[in-house]
Amino acid sequence: MKKRVFITLLTALLGAAVTACGPVETEAGKAENEAGKAENEVQDSTEIAEIKPTEAVTEIVEEATTIAATAAIAPATTAVTETQPVTEITVETTTEAAVKTPEQVYTDFLNGSGKVQTSEQFKADDSEYNADGLIYGSYSFSDLKAAVAEFQMAEMNSEYALVDFGNDGIKELVLRFESANPNFMNWTGIIHSNNGNLELNSSYVDGYRTAAELYDNGYLLISGSSGAGVHNSMLKSFDANGTMYDVLSFNEYYGSFAEEIEFTLSHNTNWEDNHHIPYESLIEVKEYIEGEKVKVAVVGGWSEDAAIKAEEEDFIGYLESLGAELISAEEMNGLISIDSYKGNEVQWISHNS
Repeated sequence: MKKRVFITLLTALLGAAVTACGPVETEAGKAENEAGKAENEVQDSTEIAEIKPTEAVTEIVEEATTIAATAAIAPATTAVTETQPVTEITVETTTEAAVKTPEQVYTDFLNGSGKVQTSEQFKADDSEYNADGLIYGSYSFSDLKAAVAEFQMAEMNSEYALVDFGNDGIKELVLRFESANPNFMNWTGIIHSNNGNLELNSSYVDGYRTAAELYDNGYLLISGSSGAGVHNSMLKSFDANGTMYDVLSFNEYYGSFAEEIEFTLSHNTNWEDNHHIPYESLIEVKEYIEGEKVKVAVVGGWSEDAAIKAEEEDFIGYLESLGAELISAEEMNGLISIDSYKGNEVQWISHNS
């Protein structure tokens, strides 16, 4: 009977230890199994004695308590099922507004939504003569049209085209305000979408005695007369942001108008210090400019008067002394042929506003 009491107490204490440790098979677990078997065997015993609270029982309880405590902290010596720590990954999801394409941004601007910011080049002349007609700042479509109309002193009709300058896959908006009066100038601006922010990076004018041809390959030819004896041609292009730059230019001069070449070379604006050609001269001179390189050619018109011809020759020699390269008429005609630069002319789309 003493054994049965011992086993009962031991089983209770081991149960508490197992509950605290979790479902782990330990030496204490084995002891519990063996104790169960022993209990079954004791039940078969016929000897039953009266149990009294003696020192022996107390010792049994203390011994059982010690075994249970040992089992609760004993390291596992058999197979253990480990529970891996759980890592929580928080995924933040944000709903962003759909990004508009440059074409959509341009359409919004044409329809009166949003503004375009002028580039730094439009600030340079704000405090002086304001040759570009625009004060540095931001403009809505209607504000821009009104500013150009006021500067050109004419009613403006609007049209536009989309051209991929720089061949980067992003098109620029080419906005044109055409004067309703052919005696006044037209204005064209190149607007670039920089991540949805509109930038006016270039502009040019044409009309009256000046013509402009914009090609779909990004080249621009501006040509016209700046005087009775001068014909100018400028070939320009644009980078991927729509910023205009010079490619080359060529000019034709008749008689004393050729004196303008000297300004290109010397930048001397003091007329009295310049070399002069007699007004009677009919010399024809062509000028080709590419970067810092200037070439000139006399293509005809040498005077038959010896004195006048001597002055003409002296003038050409002076241009050479300033850095111009004298070439033949045939070579000049080859240089100023720009057919290889030309693409298809841009087709304008009318915009009623």
